[in-house]
Amino acid sequence: MNRIFAIVSAALLALLILVPVAAAADPWDLQDEHVVLSTGGDITFAEGQNADILVVVNGTATIEGDAGSVVVINGAANFVGSSTAGIVAIRSQVTLDPGSVVTDDIVTFDSVVTPAAGASLQGEVTDLSRDLGGAAVLIASALALMYVAFVISAIAAGLILAGVASKQVREAGALISHEPVTTVVAGLAGLVGIIAVGTIAIVTIVGMPLGLGILALVLPALLVAGYLVAGIWIGDMILARTSPDVVRERPYLAALIGVAILGVIGIVPLLGWIPILVGFGAVVLLMWRAVRAPTTSERGVVPVVAGSAVG
Repeated sequence: MNRIFAIVSAALLALLILVPVAAAADPWDLQDEHVVLSTGGDITFAEGQNADILVVVNGTATIEGDAGSVVVINGAANFVGSSTAGIVAIRSQVTLDPGSVVTDDIVTFDSVVTPAAGASLQGEVTDLSRDLGGAAVLIASALALMYVAFVISAIAAGLILAGVASKQVREAGALISHEPVTTVVAGLAGLVGIIAVGTIAIVTIVGMPLGLGILALVLPALLVAGYLVAGIWIGDMILARTSPDVVRERPYLAALIGVAILGVIGIVPLLGWIPILVGFGAVVLLMWRAVRAPTTSERGVVPVVAGSAVG
């Protein structure tokens, strides 16, 4: 694998520095080169010529001489009685006649390698497109397991929230049911406002810790709370229709059902954000009204009318 990286790195260097460029079918006089680059045309690397690296881009190379390594990109390389240490082919066609020798690995991506009977392949042929496909399957499996773990954790968090804050959760759910438009507007306004406040705070050196805390802690916590509130609300709506006569003091079953349903909905990314936004809006609206509500002492004050007598 280190040799593969070395070949590709050398090819990139060849594209960035001045190297001999061959764009014609006729061979050139120089017998030894460090790097030979052919772009946009056909090339004949004649017998007796040597190069440390031969790079072919958007063209066809007939290789009769010996090259330390050959890189062909979106082209073709036809080996005729030549010897090379290794080949890297990207979206290309590689053919080897019976007298060709490859002493190291052939690495391909979306390419075809056709060795004739008698061609000497002393290394391995590695198809990166196949390896990337296997890696994609592994990554997808890991992401799926992570998502399942998230849903299970969310259900556990929903059960905890249903136990310690059932009243507040149901108040937020009532806002979703009775004031859906206001709830959505509150969600959008709260999201924009929190991000704006956090961003502005980060710009100032003094407020940077506060801004980071808002964006990295407060906002995610409110979004998670909104996710759980939306899930419990969905669960309550389902239970209200399936068992309307049953009164549940704490929404444990609603949390289990609703958050699990959100987990299924969340498989579709854009669709999964809708209940999060609605639940987030309900949480923000409930908090805003709680802050604006008059205190007990304020409600208990009796206004004194000017000129009235107390006796």
